[in-house]
Amino acid sequence: MNKKRTNLLVGFISAIVFIIGALSVFSLGKLIKNGSPSLSDSSSVDTANLEIKSGNTDIEVKSGSNDDESKIHTNNEDSRRTANYSGPTISQVDQYIYNSDGKILKDFHDGERYYLDMTVNADASEAVLVYDNVCYYIDAELNVTEIASDVSEAGICFDGGYCYCIKGEVGTPNQELFIYDIWNQTTEPLAKGNIIGACISPNGRVVAFYDHTGTDRICTAGIDIEKKTYITENSPSVVAVSNDATMIYFNEYSSSKDCFKCIDHEQEIKLSEKFLLESYFTKSCDQIMYMDNDGVKYYKAGDSEPTILTEDTEDLKFDIAGGKKMPISFFSDHYILDTDFFSDAMMMHSFDDCYAFSGNTPKIICLTKDDEKAKYFQMAITAEGPVCIGSSDGDLVKFTYDGKEVTRSVLYHTDEISIDFATNKTLDKIWFILDNDVYYLEKDKDAIMVADQGSKINLDLMYDSLSDRCFYVKEDKYLCSVGTNSYDNETVCDYCHMLTYVTGEDHLVGFYDHDSHRYIVIGDEILEEE
Repeated sequence: MNKKRTNLLVGFISAIVFIIGALSVFSLGKLIKNGSPSLSDSSSVDTANLEIKSGNTDIEVKSGSNDDESKIHTNNEDSRRTANYSGPTISQVDQYIYNSDGKILKDFHDGERYYLDMTVNADASEAVLVYDNVCYYIDAELNVTEIASDVSEAGICFDGGYCYCIKGEVGTPNQELFIYDIWNQTTEPLAKGNIIGACISPNGRVVAFYDHTGTDRICTAGIDIEKKTYITENSPSVVAVSNDATMIYFNEYSSSKDCFKCIDHEQEIKLSEKFLLESYFTKSCDQIMYMDNDGVKYYKAGDSEPTILTEDTEDLKFDIAGGKKMPISFFSDHYILDTDFFSDAMMMHSFDDCYAFSGNTPKIICLTKDDEKAKYFQMAITAEGPVCIGSSDGDLVKFTYDGKEVTRSVLYHTDEISIDFATNKTLDKIWFILDNDVYYLEKDKDAIMVADQGSKINLDLMYDSLSDRCFYVKEDKYLCSVGTNSYDNETVCDYCHMLTYVTGEDHLVGFYDHDSHRYIVIGDEILEEE
């Protein structure tokens, strides 16, 4: 074959390869845009390689495969998280699913349940919902796609792009666990058995689960990882697992005692004598912060035991004050935070004190120790550092920790006993009530009056993150909102008696009418709670 003919053939083959590649990229783009279609029912796998003989109550590990490919750890896998995501975010309240653009999905509001079994990723750009045993994928525009039927449990991962599903009749050995690849519409079968609860790693490629087929045990399985089984002393309830499956966190319960543990690189560590319903993890799940009867505790992978940060927990509450977070489950307050260090994301408060954390290994800093009258706090971690705004003897005060010392400043002085105020999440917009009028205060500017509340006294202000406005009640009748100047007032309705916060991640504005009916404000709509 001569050189000219060879070059022509090579060029022809290259063109064919290029066209096929372009079509593949186009198809993938179209798939991501349109969402994922229904799954087939072929998502099962034999888990004989997960079996382990029962022995003592110490942890035993059995490898599930000798293949080199199965031993590849997932911590080198590229994350599917969108960098600097700024699109609409998904939330739920009272069986309504809505996004930050004010769009509301009402298809799943039936008035028969308190909540929807929905999980969202860290950016709240994707969600997975289980409703009447059908699993759905929901994108940021609230487009809904069915993933699978006969599903008892499912959850999306921190990064997004993957979720896990448990399919089949609950309590039987025929349940199937699989990872669903949202981008590629494919399933990765992981296990078949009596599966009671699961959790998915931040990158979505590993799942830890409780296999009740025989001996109580926690199993880990996933995409391109070695399958392992850990015998547990009592029935476990898994909470979180790291990307490489080396850190597993779980509650353990029995008729006689409960506790919270972790498996740290195949070593069992008891973290608490209490069954935990609240805990906070860094985004790699190598660190945890929580509170029990012994105090506020911190644990990092490789430590032999948790560190007690303080034993004084009276009236103490955790606050996620910076960055994004993902609720692991709607049933409890377990969160994965978008941080490598708790000092960048967490604060705490009691009725009369506010606290920040300092350092990579957190130490507690009290911001308000020199002000015994400070209370009613709003907190955020800002460019200045951890910041707390509160009321102190009628003054609006601010406490700032710059990493070295705490600075107290008076934002506005009054002769009142106390001052009622509301802020946005970053604390750079503040509204407060003085002489029954609403004032607005912005950093480095004088306070200005922005609303007249009328003749009847109102002490309630509420910030709404969807509209970026402050809500108040005028004349015990009108629900009103105001922006940052006196020309930006709106009357929302004429049947409002008092404001109330609505349970949910956004803390939406709610209110009661004079007949004690409760309503929620979502964007431009007012919906009555059932």
